Amino acid sequence: MPINQKQRIRGTRILLTVFYGFLLSSILFRYIIHGIVETVRRPSNGYAISMIVIGILVLVAVSLAIYATWFDNAIIMLVAGIVFIFMFILTLVFGIIRIINAKSNQIASPIATTTDIYAQDQDRASSGDAITIISDKYALAEDVTKLIIELVAILFAILGAFILYRYIKSKYAAVPTSEPKPA
Repeated sequence: MPINQKQRIRGTRILLTVFYGFLLSSILFRYIIHGIVETVRRPSNGYAISMIVIGILVLVAVSLAIYATWFDNAIIMLVAGIVFIFMFILTLVFGIIRIINAKSNQIASPIATTTDIYAQDQDRASSGDAITIISDKYALAEDVTKLIIELVAILFAILGAFILYRYIKSKYAAVPTSEPKPA
């Protein structure tokens, strides 16, 4: 049984709604809750305050996008698509900043093991040297994987938003009401 255009559009709407749920939970945790905790810890942290503001703007945009997805509002769908493009850029920038900050907080020691650190810890404590921290390669891989998954999901949202925008524009296109006059 072939899938017609109406079924494809309905499937796109359902997938976008699932994505919006993913996006809402991600934005609530990563931007809003994390930003509030960081602001409470250090009130002058501009990065945390900007995360809260961006999170609130994206929550508003997602709410409007959900409305536009199910109630055929072309203008709001276009705005949602543009907001998703900006969100893709901001996610990429903040993800890279987050990975760089996590990496710069650790000092890599490629040959040291935990037993070496414990043995050296006693010597360094008496000599006053800094303790070397082994970089957690799994945490870095996890952060990079999360960033890639978020970026791919946002790309699908951009694609879905513009597919629905095109569908809505063609569905409600002006139809000529008079017949063309013969020449």
